[in-house]
Amino acid sequence: AEVCSDSAGKPYFELSGTVAARAAALGVLRVHLSLSHDGGAAIAMVVCET
Repeated sequence: AEVCSDSAGKPYFELSGTVAARAAALGVLRVHLSLSHDGGAAIAMVVCET
């Protein structure tokens, strides 16, 4: 899996290989990603839709 950005700068996951296979096996249809950072701290939130 890889974190990418669309043309507007919005982050998204590019799932591949075993991660994509496992997500499909779990019935994941969409993956939403939110990233934030301030100074030396960063946070990510991921929501998987089934």
